[in-house]
Amino acid sequence: MGTVVTSTAGDGTPSTAEVRRTAAAVGATLGETVRTTLGPTGMDKMFVDGNGMVLLTNDAKTLLGEMRVNLDLVPAAGLLADLAVEQDESVGDGTATAVALAGDLLGRAADLFERGVHPTTVADGYALAARRTGTALADAASAAPLDDGPGVDGGGDLGSATAEGAVRTAVAGWGNDRDEATLASLLVEAATELAATGDVDWDRVTVTKVPGGRVADSYLQRGVLYEGEPVHAAMPRLLEPARVACLNTNLTPRTTTGDHGPVTLDGADDADRLLAFEAETVEARARRLVDSGANAVFSDKSVDERAQQFFADRGVLAVRRVAESELRAIARATGAAVTDAGVVDPSDLGRAASIEHGRLGGEDVFTVATEDADCVAVVVRGGSKQVLNEMERAVRSGFAALRALSRDPRVVPGGGAAEVGAAMDLRAYATRLDGREQFAVEAFADALELVPRTLAENAGLDALDALVELRRRHDAGEAAAGVRAETADLGDATAAGIVDPLWVRRRTVAAAADAASRLLRVDAVVPAGDADE
Repeated sequence: MGTVVTSTAGDGTPSTAEVRRTAAAVGATLGETVRTTLGPTGMDKMFVDGNGMVLLTNDAKTLLGEMRVNLDLVPAAGLLADLAVEQDESVGDGTATAVALAGDLLGRAADLFERGVHPTTVADGYALAARRTGTALADAASAAPLDDGPGVDGGGDLGSATAEGAVRTAVAGWGNDRDEATLASLLVEAATELAATGDVDWDRVTVTKVPGGRVADSYLQRGVLYEGEPVHAAMPRLLEPARVACLNTNLTPRTTTGDHGPVTLDGADDADRLLAFEAETVEARARRLVDSGANAVFSDKSVDERAQQFFADRGVLAVRRVAESELRAIARATGAAVTDAGVVDPSDLGRAASIEHGRLGGEDVFTVATEDADCVAVVVRGGSKQVLNEMERAVRSGFAALRALSRDPRVVPGGGAAEVGAAMDLRAYATRLDGREQFAVEAFADALELVPRTLAENAGLDALDALVELRRRHDAGEAAAGVRAETADLGDATAAGIVDPLWVRRRTVAAAADAASRLLRVDAVVPAGDADE
């Protein structure tokens, strides 16, 4: 975009022109940083912290998160980093595309400013183009029922070829072809299980990372896997079936503090009476749990030694200091209510087909297996912590594609094919506009082609030649012509199984346009006052 020449008002405050040029330049630079990560052959970024720890990733949210300390110094960059977080949390996929597209739109806006187009006109033109792009994408989409045929695993329903293609497109570049196929098969199985009992929702999925083994050793478990061990060696290691109590309070004696301060002990007899009182209190609360029918107790706090012995003598499994998020997952999987030990009754208990304690990857784990798939655990295996972390991010992206298909089963051809078609539609649409918004619409069309251009570049193709050829093919009616990065050629993306959920693509374009437009409307950066002042 060239060197940005800045100026300031007479009092040293950045001028409106400087603020806008800086926002555009910073956005374009950040978008360019993220852009090269796109696609299955996208580039990785390496981070080295002050302690010499190395992180290698091509995940846009992780990349921007690691840059956050520096990004916070530049408001425009910080807003684009927020876009990555919002896109990841609300959509789960398309994060790199959203940030790269927003950055490219900002860079092109700077060129429009130089041509005398007002920022408001640019923002309005971008809004028009975004709406038109959403319509063009919908027109290019094909209905893809989730039971359109057998997938990689030979199943039907969500195990369709289209669904697995969408997952593999979402996780492309994470691993080799075989590992991506394994992950896709696991995720469509998980979505199939969840769809049978409710919404395909990320809150119903837990990812358990187990070091050691191969990716092919990963598996799906109805229920939850929790890392931990019984509080007492004599407790059972297997319960079939299980009635589950989930507690959010300590299973310990009441505090030795009266209404007017600490209790004073006058002698050994008082101490003995206090100990007896504590034992009776703990036993009464433990007995209420046992009487309710519970044979498995999970608590996010402590379990007193006397309660431990009481449970062990009666064949009840107890686990303490369960993380709050894991306790909620266990409660959801089993249908248990999270409650106090002193008020629990049979209606608060959850049910599990079995609870088994064992060792996996050298760690103590509980497998809480359920008959219905109210929750599922995706157990991922890998040789290192970094591999497992990247795999967890891939699981989230792949599952986001399936969640999108459960909401809207339409897909668009991937490999930049949908973007080329939408860009051609925008250029034709721009010629029918009378005002200067047409310049912004044309710039939006050019920005959309960043996707096929980058995919071609990362695949080792000549980006310009590839883009010209794709335009020619689309003009000839080949609406699915796109970049097939893994084979480094151009062709029918849909036939190659390269498809994107329409829901994800439309949300991605809308989010990028909205972020760019918000920054274009900023005309001043005002330092916030000190909170203590």
